[in-house]
Amino acid sequence: MYRDEVGNEIERHLTPHAALLHRWLDALRQRAGEGEQTMPSETYRLFERAMEERKQILCTYDGYRRELCPIILGHSQGKERALTYQFGGESRSGLPRGGEWRCLFLSSVSEVQLRCGRWHAGDRHTQPSRCVEIVDLDVNPDSPYNPQRRLSPAPPTATGRTRPRPKNGGATASPVRSKTTNRPARRK
Repeated sequence: MYRDEVGNEIERHLTPHAALLHRWLDALRQRAGEGEQTMPSETYRLFERAMEERKQILCTYDGYRRELCPIILGHSQGKERALTYQFGGESRSGLPRGGEWRCLFLSSVSEVQLRCGRWHAGDRHTQPSRCVEIVDLDVNPDSPYNPQRRLSPAPPTATGRTRPRPKNGGATASPVRSKTTNRPARRK
């Protein structure tokens, strides 16, 4: 009796995910059947770079100028897609105060520019995202999507650039001090 209950419980939890798993498998079969490795588009590469450097993106999508941060990058049904957090700009449905999650087909994105600025990632999802079926890259270090690659968790500086890791094992050089006052010397 106990085995039947466990089996029913497992089936109840896995059934909602079965359709998603079948879509993933179909997409993988389709890519493998094509026998070619497609190169990522220029837009894909720019989104990837923005994620690696934690830079904001300015772009046009469906004719609307948008300001966003890419969070997840990958493919759905063989097409490049990105889950983003839009914090500024316009959209057909309007943009609530504070921003909103947006799922973009990268083939519909144009005029991509990267800029430094505060990284926006919105609130946590209450449900798993169905935007990107095959996740290549996720900025979340604890990603539940098992991305093919993970980003290093280097925090951005105030200018939006990632901080370089010290080459000397973390030790910092002491500032040059004036011999007469023992205070940091002024640089000319």
